[in-house]
Amino acid sequence: MKTLTEIYIPFFSETKSESIYEVIENETVTDQNLKGMTLSGSLFSQTTFKNVTFDSCVFFSSKFENCSFIGCTFLNCTFKFSSISSCNLKASEFVSCNWSTSVIQKSELTYCFLDRSTMKSINRSKNIVESCNTSANLKLQQVLEHKKAA
Repeated sequence: MKTLTEIYIPFFSETKSESIYEVIENETVTDQNLKGMTLSGSLFSQTTFKNVTFDSCVFFSSKFENCSFIGCTFLNCTFKFSSISSCNLKASEFVSCNWSTSVIQKSELTYCFLDRSTMKSINRSKNIVESCNTSANLKLQQVLEHKKAA
């Protein structure tokens, strides 16, 4: 397994296949649809993600610290040995995510939609959760309608 991250985001490199990063700091990622991507052994620090969809992505041994996620969607993502720490998440969604030995800690979540697995992860650590909906608070029909819309 590679220890560096291969990220297919055009503005990090002119040749996408040569984009290899381990530490990404002070970047802004906007309006991207990242599908089936694997991030391994990566550190994202003070990076802002706006309207980014992570669809079926795997975050293995990666860390997000002091990042902002605004209007982002995590759909069918797997987090293994990873953490989201001291981050600000606004109007973001976690749908059908798997948190295997991973955690969201010391973060602030506002106006987010959280699936049961994500809610369990944020309850393990000190987080500020305001005005968020969870699949645990919704009836089955509402959850199914939300998944159709996503």
